[in-house]
Amino acid sequence: TPAGGGVQAPQGLDVVVGHSLGGAVLAAAVERLKPGHAVYLDPGFQLGLPTSGLGGRLFWAVPSLSLGVAALLTARANAAARKHYPERTQRLVADAVKRFDRRMATGVFRDIAFHPVAAARPAVPSTVVLSRDSRAVLPETLATALMGLGWDVRRLPQLHHDMQLQDPAATFALLRDVLLGG
Repeated sequence: TPAGGGVQAPQGLDVVVGHSLGGAVLAAAVERLKPGHAVYLDPGFQLGLPTSGLGGRLFWAVPSLSLGVAALLTARANAAARKHYPERTQRLVADAVKRFDRRMATGVFRDIAFHPVAAARPAVPSTVVLSRDSRAVLPETLATALMGLGWDVRRLPQLHHDMQLQDPAATFALLRDVLLGG
């Protein structure tokens, strides 16, 4: 640990990858990590959650209920995609859902809703990979702005939000292309 008692961020990483909410967390940490390349898979940069007016106050009055209802609205599409995952992947996802820390996630959702990732030049070479569901986590206007600021924006429009689970081969082929200079 450094003299101040905090935890030292790992340095010298070739690449770091953040998916969904992890993409927003990575965006906050990338300057400290200083990887050779940052990859954001459908990153939760700007969530379409209400933050103002009566709707915003009601939504955040009981966020566990509000976010639960929002999750139910997408559950059918997620379940349809997940039923085609290999059996082992389905078991791993089910186990992850059991372990999911809803309170922590609520805090991250709130932070992103009220403090979205703004368009800025990337701190390190950065690639955003968008799925067909990406509008829920990163609006097209932000994707366009990021491209104008030097971000590499790629798309896997045939895949859902959990692209790395739905089609690992396609996702990793795109990552290989990004990292090997394609």
